[in-house]
Amino acid sequence: MHTLPATKPPATIGGIARSYLIQAVSLPPKSVDIVFDDYPSPSVKDCERGRRGVDDSQLYVIGGPEQVLLKNFLAEGWHDQSYAHIIVPRDVYVGIRGYCYHYYTL
Repeated sequence: MHTLPATKPPATIGGIARSYLIQAVSLPPKSVDIVFDDYPSPSVKDCERGRRGVDDSQLYVIGGPEQVLLKNFLAEGWHDQSYAHIIVPRDVYVGIRGYCYHYYTL
């Protein structure tokens, strides 16, 4: 199992997306798997969220690459051709909320 090093992320989601992808593809294997944990309700996490007063029912709208981090933007944003030169020659798989995204270049 590999994890990305703990570094201070860039201030924008565009910067975060680029930084995380560069770090992920810098690992030795040809295939890179990026998996985000998700705890849909009902789950054992509900009790802890309730105890802390966390409200996960908020609606998030992605306004663009300058917005604060959101994992859905990472997964969907890497479809953009501007990331192709970073992905080469890797196969990048992203698992999020029951979906698997596969990024590769021809």
